[in-house]
Amino acid sequence: MVFLFFCQIYLGAAYSYDADLFLKQPVVGTWAYPGGRISERSFACIVKASLRKNKASFEILDDLFDPNTGELSHYLLPPRKFSIYRVQSQYLGNLFYIFDIGLRAVDEDPSIIRELEFDIEEKFKTQGRADDYPFDDCYQNRNGYDAEPAASATTRWYDVPVKTPQLRKPTSTPTPKTPDLTTLETVSPLAPIPTNQILVIRDAPQELVLLSSPRQGTQGLPSDLPPKIKGTFYNWGMPGNGVVVYVLDTGCDRSHPEFKNANFEDWIDIGRFPLERGTDVWQNYHGSIMSAHISGDTVGVSQYAGLVNVPFFDGTLGFELTTALEVLAKTFDHIKSNNSHRPCILNLSWGFNLGDDIPFIRALFGDILKELTNLGNVIIVTSAGNDSPATRITKVPTIYGYDKSFKNLVVAGAVDPVNFANLLQSDTMLTNMVWALGQSVTELQQPDLRLDPRYLQRSDYYAKGYGGTSAATATTSGLLAVFLSQNLNSKAPLDEQVSSAVEKLKTISFPRKEGGVPIIHNGFTPDDWPKRDQKLVGYKSKKGKSRCILLRLEKYLCF
Repeated sequence: MVFLFFCQIYLGAAYSYDADLFLKQPVVGTWAYPGGRISERSFACIVKASLRKNKASFEILDDLFDPNTGELSHYLLPPRKFSIYRVQSQYLGNLFYIFDIGLRAVDEDPSIIRELEFDIEEKFKTQGRADDYPFDDCYQNRNGYDAEPAASATTRWYDVPVKTPQLRKPTSTPTPKTPDLTTLETVSPLAPIPTNQILVIRDAPQELVLLSSPRQGTQGLPSDLPPKIKGTFYNWGMPGNGVVVYVLDTGCDRSHPEFKNANFEDWIDIGRFPLERGTDVWQNYHGSIMSAHISGDTVGVSQYAGLVNVPFFDGTLGFELTTALEVLAKTFDHIKSNNSHRPCILNLSWGFNLGDDIPFIRALFGDILKELTNLGNVIIVTSAGNDSPATRITKVPTIYGYDKSFKNLVVAGAVDPVNFANLLQSDTMLTNMVWALGQSVTELQQPDLRLDPRYLQRSDYYAKGYGGTSAATATTSGLLAVFLSQNLNSKAPLDEQVSSAVEKLKTISFPRKEGGVPIIHNGFTPDDWPKRDQKLVGYKSKKGKSRCILLRLEKYLCF
């Protein structure tokens, strides 16, 4: 009791401060002012393309901003060694610097960055090294932070008052489903599957079913297929095997049941304070959903593909355009160092608005994207955008889809699940424009933590959602991984295999309804179905798979 009373008096004294003194002295790691505002600015300075590998330029900068002896280190926010960050690529060189600067007055920017630029340039001149001055221009990278307004108690499940855990007990003992195909044996879900075999998944999500559904009017098929066939997804054996998909997004919650059998190959750390690995910074699970549609156990197209997660956010949950640039640069390095001999896909379900006021950032985006496509073994898949169909496409990287030199950049648009018509932004003038389902798709979620975990069901981890062009992009990446895995034994050069996969994606797309847009397809025909399915619809064929193995409930391997 005495100790608590002493602490109360002592801490009370500690929090009575002189406002004038507080205005003059920085709080460690910030420049703070009363009212909760952190008066600081982060600036990004873009390195000239011609000097990205000029070692002398960066040695001078290191000296000027040395935390202890640097002539310009007084600009940096304390602690100074954490307030300057150089983003460099092992192969592309030094790309840009980030400076965190404390403002001496609230209304001081943008003059302070011009002052900093001038001082840096003058130091280079006084050393007789004007030609080594490395920067094209500097931009404000992030504003100071204001206190976040309190969230409504109805907007987040964790703001809802805690209740007694709900015991949701089963009302009856469910009767196990009887497999509808002959069960010869059971095997591990990800056991090796020869590519001449197929996977059959009953009650599959519509976004998957759409990838293998037969053309309307196929000779020998009834006009209306039985529900069992309508809900079946037919896929090629070992889909995505040998292919690496880089998911550039919000991270990925690898603890979700959807990823029980996922082949996670790596995680690329970004920023000065990297995000904790195996997490997703968005409550709506954007990055996790993209990974799931590519390679998830239930909703994934290519379960055998290797996944590499590359989060756009660092551990402070901050996002800037420079973070996106660093993501692209480090992905380039990772491919070059680890996977130059393997087909790679970059799933980029994001778009960035780059106005004319930041031309050098736009140019750097283009430079890195061009370097990625020039590797020859890389396909970039990006979203057309979630604005209205009439909205012009202007975001990066999608806008590079108009440039034919980016031959392996694919743009995915979204269709609705009823009319299979274009739903959002698209443009047939894009070199590689394709469509996939973008509405009423299966999404991941975490169950409400107030539910008793003993009675959670698998369905509690999933929900139907909008998806948009993001989901369409991930589905497209997954299907491209399937096509690439089918050619692993090809003697053709890797760049030709990559280009042919993109061409195949476009060539075998077709509208699901008259007047609709061409939707991607995996090339399955009723001739490839199991004989039992052919018999069910009265389809006569000399082909077909006669034997099937149960992998798990409603998932079969047929040959």
